[in-house]
Amino acid sequence: DLHAKIQKGEFREDLFYRLNVVTVTMPGLKEMKEDIPMLIHHFITMFKERYHRQHLNLTTDILQHLYQREWQGNVRELRNTIKRLVLLSSGEQIKLTDLEMLDNGASTGAAPYPEGLDFSHLHAYHFNEAKALAIKEFSLSYIRNLLLTHRGNVTNAAAACGLERQALQRIMRRYHIFSKDFR
Repeated sequence: DLHAKIQKGEFREDLFYRLNVVTVTMPGLKEMKEDIPMLIHHFITMFKERYHRQHLNLTTDILQHLYQREWQGNVRELRNTIKRLVLLSSGEQIKLTDLEMLDNGASTGAAPYPEGLDFSHLHAYHFNEAKALAIKEFSLSYIRNLLLTHRGNVTNAAAACGLERQALQRIMRRYHIFSKDFR
């Protein structure tokens, strides 16, 4: 509210009148709850295509949670949340536990694995197969998060995780991860 900032002396009045050609008031998601499902669908479709994860689906519990959540950052916060979920989720379904891991592991119940990790889907495999799948899921999630944090800068990402740049690039090639997708 620039008028309030002018009254407090936090914004110059002359600058306000110079910039204020047309005032557009855009309500937040709090006032436009009915748009949230459409926005979720739009963003999930866009990011699934962009990051080659077309097989991903959202479970009904995460859809309900996203709908009921307070979006302080409005559409941008919702967009970034969906982007992180597409990039960092493992498996073919984005579950509420994926969102809880993004929200610093605030879990709703006691998990059998530390910090919300769930390996129960690997129990049907032989040990070596399960281990290979777990390493692949971890690597995909870790590298995507790392590149997302460093906006696709491989040199900075490698330094942050303690790998040589070439080693990180080998892992990225192995899992078909492209730095340009995170810029």
